[in-house]
Amino acid sequence: MQTLHVITPSDPSTSDCFVGLMRLVQRQIGGEHKTIVIGDHAEAEVLRQRGIQMLGSLGGFKNKSNTLSRRLGRLLDTVCTSAKSTCIGWGWHSASVLSTLQINAETTAYVDEVDDCILLNNTTTKIIPTNWNVSQRLLAMGVDETVLAEPIVGVAPKSVVVDSETVLELVGIPADCCIVAIVGNASSCEELLAIAMQLKSTGLAFCFVIPPNYQHRASVLSAAKEKGVVDVFRCTPPELRTADIISAANCIWAPSVAEFDTSCAVLDVVDAAWDGIPILAGTNHPIASIPTVGKLIACAGSYNAICSWVIGVAKNDKTITRKSADTTMAIRSIASPSRFIEGLLLRTTSPRSCTRC
Repeated sequence: MQTLHVITPSDPSTSDCFVGLMRLVQRQIGGEHKTIVIGDHAEAEVLRQRGIQMLGSLGGFKNKSNTLSRRLGRLLDTVCTSAKSTCIGWGWHSASVLSTLQINAETTAYVDEVDDCILLNNTTTKIIPTNWNVSQRLLAMGVDETVLAEPIVGVAPKSVVVDSETVLELVGIPADCCIVAIVGNASSCEELLAIAMQLKSTGLAFCFVIPPNYQHRASVLSAAKEKGVVDVFRCTPPELRTADIISAANCIWAPSVAEFDTSCAVLDVVDAAWDGIPILAGTNHPIASIPTVGKLIACAGSYNAICSWVIGVAKNDKTITRKSADTTMAIRSIASPSRFIEGLLLRTTSPRSCTRC
């Protein structure tokens, strides 16, 4: 069996979690695996260093005049020599490019986020979403429900993380500060600022560490400076990953999506919830669409509820600790590496339509 993987690392719709899951697939599913990066050589080299089996890279990210599609199609036609070849696109951009091709391979895409400005061009590429919100978005865009599989989520085993003492030193956080790791690249600026101001008024020491790919970082920091809460915020330094920040955090918070933005991504929250650290999201967060687990995480219905929860974490509230253990058990029951591999194989060999939609 030959499996080709296509990924666009620099596209906002491509979750960093995809790299770990792709590496997991390459190690756990038999046969030959090769990866094509839509991007430059440097991006391909980064993935190679992270354990991804590479074939090469293709430039022309924006696919003007379908140049990228033609180049990728010619490459795949050359490589796909087996009648049982499978091509998996990781992320919406890769899915859209694969949908323009007519190649001698079965094409599938695993999608966590959708870009409304990029459309699919055929109805033969199977789409495996991470949650029902993705399915609903795709149906609204006119994607045929027969190509939509039931959602699956997965968490890949993590590599070694940086120790907490080093994280605190690099980020510049006092040892007695309650660290809140922020998860979500499209989080609401308004919500972040409102919670920061409420928590600062308590007199307790809190620190929000925003993720490296947060889209509204400049706006948040500028507004925080005006409101006198800029000292609450820290940016993830380039030497660290979100996983490193989470390992040193007291809790994890996934704010609501910004009102002027749209997002249905959940993999970053699922991945963060794996490690047993208390985690919270608003009731309208996309994670709420995941059965059972979603309601355990997305249970904050107001700013006051969020603040009370963070204060409870800082004061070692045992109720929060017990609920965190329940959440971790639930996440591990549905998103384990073996469960993900099994689900992926079932959906790529016998896809099911999105009957719930």
